[in-house]
Formats: sequence, C-alpha cells, structure tokens
Amino acid sequence: MRKTLLGGTKQQSKQQTVQKSMEGPLPYVEANTKISRVLKHMKLKTNKEDMQASRLDEFYKLVARETAAAIVLQSSCRRVLATACVRQLALETAQATKIQCFVRRFIARRVPQTEANQIGTQRSDNLPIHRENALAKPLVGSKPNPMEDALLASRICRYADQLLCKTNSMHRQTKTCSKRVASMHAEHSKAALKIQCCWRRFDAQLRNRALLYERSVEQHCNKIRIITSEHNYWTQKIHALETHFEDQFNLLQQISPQEVEGGWEEQVKLNLTDTRERITKAKLDMLFRIQVKLKSVESKLNDILSNEKGAADSMNHWGKWRQAEQDALWNFQRQHDDKVAEKEKRKSIVDEQLRWAVKFYVASGKPDKRRPLVVDDSDSVNIRIEELTAAAALQMNKIQEMNHLSRTWTPFQRMMDQFNQGTIFEGLTQNGDTRQYSHEEMVHPTLISQSKSYMARAKLEPFPQKIPWHLLKELETSKKRLNVSLTSIK
Repeated sequence: MRKTLLGGTKQQSKQQTVQKSMEGPLPYVEANTKISRVLKHMKLKTNKEDMQASRLDEFYKLVARETAAAIVLQSSCRRVLATACVRQLALETAQATKIQCFVRRFIARRVPQTEANQIGTQRSDNLPIHRENALAKPLVGSKPNPMEDALLASRICRYADQLLCKTNSMHRQTKTCSKRVASMHAEHSKAALKIQCCWRRFDAQLRNRALLYERSVEQHCNKIRIITSEHNYWTQKIHALETHFEDQFNLLQQISPQEVEGGWEEQVKLNLTDTRERITKAKLDMLFRIQVKLKSVESKLNDILSNEKGAADSMNHWGKWRQAEQDALWNFQRQHDDKVAEKEKRKSIVDEQLRWAVKFYVASGKPDKRRPLVVDDSDSVNIRIEELTAAAALQMNKIQEMNHLSRTWTPFQRMMDQFNQGTIFEGLTQNGDTRQYSHEEMVHPTLISQSKSYMARAKLEPFPQKIPWHLLKELETSKKRLNVSLTSIK
C-alpha cells in the first residue's frame, strides 16, 4: 500500500512539473490528466497475492479487465494526440514557409526597382557634368584654330542666348505668377472685408432688433402696470363709497320721532303760557334741524351714487384699454416667436443639408461614415486589397485553428462520456480477456475521414519551396544589365 501511494505521488509530481514546463495548457493535456486521475481513483490499492489469499479471484479478474481497458484507452489516446500534434506542426510549417516565400518574393521584386531608380537619379545628376566635359574636351590639348574657335564661340553665344531666353521666360512667368498671386490676395482680402462687413451689419441688426424688442416689451409692461394700478385704485374707491352709502342709509333708517321730540324737560310749576311758548319754540327748532339733516343725508347719498357711477365708467374704460394693450403685446410676442421659429427652421434645414451632403450612403439611405477615404491611386488600392486579404487570411487561420481544436476534443469528450456511463467495457470477453482491435476500429471514424482528406490534399498541393530560385536568377540578370549600363556611361 505504501509503495503504491509513493508511486502515485511521484507520478503526480512529475505530471505537475511537465505541465508547469509547458508554455500554455492544451486541451489534449487536460484530457489526459483527467483520464489518468479517474483511472487512479478506480484502481484497487492491493497486490495479486493478497487478493488470491483472501479468495477474491473474481474481483482480481475485474481489476485486470479494468487495467487492460485503461491500457487500450491510453494507447489510443496517445496515438490520436500524436497524430493531432503532427498535423498541427505540419500546418504551422506550411504557413511559415508560405509567409517566407511571399516576403522574399516581395523583397526580390523591390530590389531591382530601387536600383533602377538610383541609376536614373545618378544619370540626371551627371548630365550637366557630361555636357561641360563635352564642351571642354575640344579646348584641352588642341592647336589654335580660328575656324573652330569661331564655331565654338558661335555655339557658346547660341547656348547663352538660349539660357537668356529661358531665364527671361522664367522671369516673365515669375512676374505673372506674382501678379496673379497679388491679385488673388487682393480679391481674397476684398471678399474677406465684404464678408466681415456683412456679418457685422447682420450682427448689428440682430442686436438692434433685440434692444428694440426689449424696449417695446418694457414700455408695454409699464403701461400695463399703470393701468392695473388705476384699476385697483378705482375698485378700492368704489368699495369705500359703497360701504359709506350703506352706513348713511342705515343711519337714515335709524332716525325716529321719539328721538326728535324727546330730550326736553319742562318745568311743571311754571306758567302754562311760558312753558307752551318754550315747548313750541323747541319743537320748531328740533323740527328744522331734523329736516336739514335729512336733506344733507339725501345730498350725500346722491353724491355717492354719482361717484359710484363715474367710478364704474372709469373702471370699464381702463379695463378695455388694458385688454387692448395686452392683446397688442401678445401679438408682438407672437410675431417675434414666429420669426425665431423660422430662423431656427432655416438653420436646421442648412444643418441637415450639410449633414447629408456626403458621397456614400448605406442601404437604408443614411450616410456611411465608416467608409474609408477613396484615393485615385492604383498603388493605394492594391495596398488596401492586400491588407484586406491578409486580415481575411488571419481570420481564416483563427477559424481553422478553432475548428481543429474542436474536432480533436470531440473524441475525448465522447470517450469520457462512455467511461462515465459504463459502456466502455463492451470490448471485454466473458473470460476477462480483452478483444484485439485494429487501428481503424480504435480510432473514431470521423478522425479517420479527416486524416484521409488531409493526406489527399497534401498529395495534391505541392510542398512550397523555401527559397524562390527563379526570382534570384532574375535578380542576378538585372544586376548584370545594370553593371553593363554603368560601364557604358563611364
């Protein structure tokens, strides 16, 4: 028991070190560790002699069958994993060789072009030197000849005249260009001044309109404030007159004859004649005073009624005036709001026109803002196409890698499901021996078909060469031609 436990711990430590040494976890490594872990937990930690001594032969046979099945599973899994690793390595090498060939071919094509461009630039730079040498050769180491000197002088004069004509034409062109630039600058400055004047005039009009609007609104508001104050004053005055009228009317109603006649004590012991005269005089005075009071009360009542009528007329007048002014203010505000709405509408229309003034649209009719800039250059178009093809190739490589990983993982998943369900022991005989499978029976049919298709494609597609020999030959021939041309120039 201790030996087996020590052996199990050693194997686990080895597997952990192997997994740590690998750069990244792979699906088949995880599957192998899972299978080995399950088989280790399923094993019985006993020896053959202990089983036979305890009369557990049948249990020993079952353990033997399980170990045989585990050996078969491990061998098949290792075979499948080895084939998958070999296929992945072959695909990676093929892709690497293709990329290398493409890069070398591109470099081999660009080298002759760069050399030819350098030679062309050298020729253009050496042309004036060759001309000067050609002109100076007849003069060096030759005898004086008046005819040749005259011809040479005439040639030099003609060449000077040509140079003078060219310089004069260049001066004329520069003058015309300067005049044109000056005229364009003047026109641009005038246009800028006109635009500035128009904008300042427009800004001043806007500010003037805003100030006039504020002033008119303030005037209308002040009129409405005055009218409302007058209205409130007359309403308060009418209320006070009404209350005074009610008080006077009540006072008029409260006057009685007892109050008029009462309040005078007469002496009983006086002479009848004197008392009667005094009583009659007092009654007459009292009577006249009461009539005066009644007349004064009636006059005050009439005045109150007339004042109330005038106040009502003035209240109606000021109310109508206030309504007219308020209607005028509302009309003015409505006109201003309509102008502002019309201005905003024009601005929104212009914004929409600018927003929709694009060259490219999507199927729904909206502008395609994600579309790249189109340049009328064949080289840029070719570069764009190459970039798109390279991006598509990288995406396809990722998709192929994911498909390959999923195809290699499915048989392991199916085998784990069968092992968990207990259907993996169908290959055992009644005696406990294992049935011998062929290679095609042990490997899943989908993997066999995949391997056959891959081998067929490998036969049809030739293995790419690492070095493009024909391009190197073309490069050597182009170099020879360039050397010959350089020697001829020298």
